[in-house]
Amino acid sequence: LVRFSPATEMGDFLRDASKAGFFLLQISGLSTPIRVSVPSFSDRTFFLRQRLRTLSAQIAADGDLKASCDALAQRGAQRVAITGFIALLSWWGAVTWATFWTPLGWDVMEPVTYLVGLSGVISGYLWFLYHNREVSYRSVLHLTVSRRQMRLYEERGFELERWHELLEEGKAVRREIRAVAEEYGVRWDERGDEGMEGRVKKALDEHEEKEERSEKCRGEEEEEETG
Repeated sequence: LVRFSPATEMGDFLRDASKAGFFLLQISGLSTPIRVSVPSFSDRTFFLRQRLRTLSAQIAADGDLKASCDALAQRGAQRVAITGFIALLSWWGAVTWATFWTPLGWDVMEPVTYLVGLSGVISGYLWFLYHNREVSYRSVLHLTVSRRQMRLYEERGFELERWHELLEEGKAVRREIRAVAEEYGVRWDERGDEGMEGRVKKALDEHEEKEERSEKCRGEEEEEETG
């Protein structure tokens, strides 16, 4: 047996006592020490890991549905982009043909192209006023994908709010298990407990990284405002 000092940290005591599975508590006035069992890491986190497995199954199922909707939205946005390219190419061909192969010539086509360009500038400014974001190919593509995603989510019964709640709960349970593992000084095989080939771990990690980036952006904006 090992005799612990009264100044021993609780975490160190728990970690060492868990290796033996018990410790003896000597109380003044009692001739016989009291045997106290110490639960192992597996015993202590049994229900937490069971809850994480349940959440992992739900996250994996919803994640597959979300991935399919996102892929369809991306392909739809690509089709929109290709359609826009074909429209621009057709406009270029029409202007070239009308300028060099018709009686209209450049004298007529110059004001036409100018007015079309001016209309594009006005449309871009209206876009900025309505959506409150800069006019760029990236912003248009992002808006197209987002709208398509929301429509597919609604059609296929995917609840985005529930998805975020599952990720938040899974993150909280995982953090609690990690804290217990740190107390016991053991290495927790997260992927083995999930049983989902790391897909859930990847989703939770991406969710945490997204939150960290959002908090960092908010902090930078607050610093700029105060500065």
